[in-house]
Amino acid sequence: MPNSMVLKLDNELDYTQSRSAWICNAIEGKLLGMAHNGIESKTTWQLCAALSMRPELDETLKTLLMNAVIDNQKKVIEEKNR
Repeated sequence: MPNSMVLKLDNELDYTQSRSAWICNAIEGKLLGMAHNGIESKTTWQLCAALSMRPELDETLKTLLMNAVIDNQKKVIEEKNR
């Protein structure tokens, strides 16, 4: 770990706090955050936006994808309004 990062961390901690424990908690938080930031947590719109940015998707596929999502959203809204 770079010395500058150690100094920043030391400035954040008081003398009763463990640097190792803080680093361990930070790593654990990052790993848990990665698990919660997986594809399951993304909305349909976020997934479509990510897919539409892929170079291997041509305009026809992008249009089909967006139309399918819009049609699905309309159905969901209709079912909620029943």
